[in-house]
Amino acid sequence: MLCTIVSKTRMRSSECVGGILSNGQFVRLLDSNGKNQPIGCDFEIGQIWEIEYQNSANCTPPHVEDILVTSSRFTGRIAAKSDVATWIKSNFNDRIWYGSPDVLFDGLIQWTDSGSGYINRKMKFHHVARVFGFQIEI
Repeated sequence: MLCTIVSKTRMRSSECVGGILSNGQFVRLLDSNGKNQPIGCDFEIGQIWEIEYQNSANCTPPHVEDILVTSSRFTGRIAAKSDVATWIKSNFNDRIWYGSPDVLFDGLIQWTDSGSGYINRKMKFHHVARVFGFQIEI
């Protein structure tokens, strides 16, 4: 299935890669072992990849979008990285949160002293209307 890469975030020792499948499903692309992608992985924002995958059997909210990529082949680009936000606004406007980060995930995000956001595992997360989308500060 085709997957458009829409996010790539550097973690401590890996990269969290987000994509949108050709059927409109939002996904987090894990490796075949269920781990985040390695630093320097080939996936880049704006690229389209043909991927084979299986759904993760170990989805833990808020990451219910996890898939295990078993093979991938680069096929092209939708746009330059700088134009991906415009593409998202044109095609997925209903999946955009507008405002500060406090509006994300129905306001369940808590913040560490260093500014990292998290959702307490003890909170009831399954009721949130959207668990994957895009936040635009206004």
